Amino acid sequence: MDFETLINQSVAMLSEFNLVVLLVLFGVCFISETVGLTIPYLLETAWLMGGYQVANGELSLWLLILLILVAQAGRQIGALALSRLGMVGSGPIERFITFLRTRTPLKKMSESPALQRVNLYSPFAIAVGRFMWLRIPLTLLMGAKRKTKVLMLGVLISGLFYDALYVIFGAVVGKVFTLNPVQMVIIFTGGLTLLYIGTFAIQQVVSRLKNKPPNTSRGV
Repeated sequence: MDFETLINQSVAMLSEFNLVVLLVLFGVCFISETVGLTIPYLLETAWLMGGYQVANGELSLWLLILLILVAQAGRQIGALALSRLGMVGSGPIERFITFLRTRTPLKKMSESPALQRVNLYSPFAIAVGRFMWLRIPLTLLMGAKRKTKVLMLGVLISGLFYDALYVIFGAVVGKVFTLNPVQMVIIFTGGLTLLYIGTFAIQQVVSRLKNKPPNTSRGV
């Protein structure tokens, strides 16, 4: 099987109801929530292609909604399972929470003047924190605090925003360009690669600026 045939078959699987696709989508989101393991490109490319295909009439809108709901179910169940660890024991979890509050960006978030008026235990704060690479720490923290409903709402908000962002972008591309499956995969993966590189570069710049020692020299 050559590369083009593989791509064509993969795109065709996404464009129609397929139980394997639903199970894989659920499993990917569940594992990502429980152990933090993600597969680069997979989920993002699926949403980009889904938006593209809906815009071109190749995928039913209702099937795309079903895919989003399955992904959300995987996130919700995974986050709920991980949060239970925060409810089991007080010793290790409490020490971990103390570490989070004093050694991670959670401390800077809580001490920021702009965020002191914000309820850090609100669903929107949880959603924002998940985009700041604090998904697992916040899930454990919400579990220890017995704030399951807040966690579930935060997961819902962040998941829908994340999925919709890629779906909308894919739909815009679908309205502007007509691509075959191979072109579509190459363009979307290339765009994601640039996004990953740009995000990594920004992280490095911000990290260096934070760790840069203050300039104590004085002019004469």
